[in-house]
Amino acid sequence: MTGGTVHLSSNDVAAATVDYPFTAADAGVRVGQPFTLKTATQTAAIYVTDAARAAVTGSQSGIEVRGAGAATVVVAGYPSRSTAGVAGAVTLTAQDAFANVASDYRGTVHLSSNDPAAGLAADYVFTAADGGTSPPQAVVLKTATSHGTIVATDVAQPGLGGALDELIITPAATTQLLVTGYPSVSVSGTTAPITVTAQDPYNNTDINYRGTVHLSTNDSSTPALPDYTFGAADAGVSEPQPLMLETVTSSGAIYATDAADSSVSGAQAPLKVSPQRATYFVVHGYASPSPAGVAGSVTLVAKAPAGQTATDYRGTVHLSSNDAAASPGADYVFTAADAGVSPALSLTLQTATSLGKVVATDVVDSTLTGAQAAIVVTPAAASSLAGRAAA
Repeated sequence: MTGGTVHLSSNDVAAATVDYPFTAADAGVRVGQPFTLKTATQTAAIYVTDAARAAVTGSQSGIEVRGAGAATVVVAGYPSRSTAGVAGAVTLTAQDAFANVASDYRGTVHLSSNDPAAGLAADYVFTAADGGTSPPQAVVLKTATSHGTIVATDVAQPGLGGALDELIITPAATTQLLVTGYPSVSVSGTTAPITVTAQDPYNNTDINYRGTVHLSTNDSSTPALPDYTFGAADAGVSEPQPLMLETVTSSGAIYATDAADSSVSGAQAPLKVSPQRATYFVVHGYASPSPAGVAGSVTLVAKAPAGQTATDYRGTVHLSSNDAAASPGADYVFTAADAGVSPALSLTLQTATSLGKVVATDVVDSTLTGAQAAIVVTPAAASSLAGRAAA
C-alpha cells in the first residue's frame, strides 16, 4: 500500500471521515492516525478503504464508546402550545458535547422560567438509577405569552444547563373582570372613562371573551349605565365607558358583572369622592311671617355647583340684612363637625316689611353668598299710645 491513499470512515454518522496518503517513510504502517468517534455505543466500527482499489479494505469493530461528561441539560416534554394553568411536565437529560446521554451525571438541577407566576418542581438530584435522564418534573406555566421559557441549571455549575423556549401559553377562560380608569380620589360629580378587562384566574386578558357586562356603582345618584357587550375587536378589553360618581364617600365602588354568570365579576374600590368646593349658601329657617323684634334664627348650608352639600367647607360667614335695625349675631366659623351645615344662628329683624332679607357672605370670598328673601315681618304689638291734646 506504499504510496496509496486510504479513506477512513465509521458507522458513527457524527464522526468525520479522514483520508490518509501513505508515504515511503510510513513503510506501509500508519501509527497514531487521529479519528474521533462521537456517538455512544458498544458496536462502533472504523472502516479503512483504499481510495483507488475499493476491494482493499479493513476495519476495527466492536468498539465501545461511552458518553463524555455532561455539557448541557436538555429540557423536553412541555407542550409547545398550552393553556395557562394547565399542569405539564418536563424531562431533564444530561448530554455531552456530542449529544450523548451523560449516564453518569449526578448533579442537582434547578428549574426556572420567565413566567413569574409559574409553578415549578423542586430542585432535582440525579442518581445512578436515572442514567442521565430524570423522571418527569411538574411544571405549570400561568402567564400568557408567545415566548415562554423553562430553564434548567446545574446549581453547582451555572454554565451547565439548557432551556425549552418559544412556548406559546394562551389565556384560560374568563373568571374575573378588572375595572380600571376612575380616579382613586375625585371630586363629586367627576365624569371619567372606565375600562373593563376580561381576565382568567392568572390575570391574563382573555382575548376571546364575548360576554355582556352589567355596570353599576354603590352611588345611588349615578344614572343607570348601559350594559356592554364584548366583540372580537375588543380582544378582551372594553371601550372606555363614561361614568360619574356624585355621593361624597371614602368607600365608593364601581362594579362589573357578567350578565349571564354573576360569578364572573370585578370592582374598582375603594374610591374616595370628595365634596365640590362651595360656591353658594342656602339660607333658611327664619320664620315668615314673624313679628318685628322677636328673635329668630337661620341655618346656613354651604353648597357646591351641582347642589351637593360642600361638607368640607371651613370658611367664616358674616350675616347681614336689608333691615338696618336688624341685630345679627357674631360671624360664624364652620368646623369639620358642621359638615357644611351650620347650627341655628340667632338674628332679629325689627323693621316691618314684606321683603325682609337675611344674607350670608364668606368674609374672605364675597362671591360666596346666599340669602333668605321675602321674609314677612309684621309690626310688633303696641307698647304705647301717641295722641294730641284737645284744642
